Amino acid sequence: MSLHRAPPPRRRAARRLQVRLAVVDTLPAYAKALGMDVFNAKLKDVQARALADSVAHIRERAIANLGALATEFGDQWLREQILPAVLEGSKQSGPASYLGRMTSLQACGSLAGVMPASVVSETLVTQIAVPLSRDRVANVRIAAADALAQCARKLEKEDPAFIKDQIRPALVDLSKVCARPPLRRWTPGGRPPPPSSPY
Repeated sequence: MSLHRAPPPRRRAARRLQVRLAVVDTLPAYAKALGMDVFNAKLKDVQARALADSVAHIRERAIANLGALATEFGDQWLREQILPAVLEGSKQSGPASYLGRMTSLQACGSLAGVMPASVVSETLVTQIAVPLSRDRVANVRIAAADALAQCARKLEKEDPAFIKDQIRPALVDLSKVCARPPLRRWTPGGRPPPPSSPY
């Protein structure tokens, strides 16, 4: 009879998560060591799946990888291999796609720092951040505002007219939508105020 007991399910799950996080963390190092062709063949899908993972920590690490991968392979690689998945995730709708929309917006902020200004304005802002600034879910709108602000920082010197014409109006609209209505006093015996909308 073995004296070793199997670890409880919670501990096993924690260990598996640690392994998955370690794999995602090492992807930039593998990219540098293996080169573009081998990385595309063996590990590109690991990076893509990590961006869509159900665990927030893994998605965050995958987003953090984007800058290092751009440094290693160039922004053209990101445009061809990663950006289509980010764009696709932003266009999904419904409660099940909430994480996809949020991840796309968070990726926008990371990509804005490494992508050319033309990609930032034509894709990240026009096709992702501005449409999602009108999302019915408040958290998505807040993430869109953050993405727009990061894109604006990228374009501040290169295309200030685009900021004025496209980003600023979206942020102004967001400030109106996200503004909370004034609280209404409720006296005992009076009629309670209507519940506020979650969106």
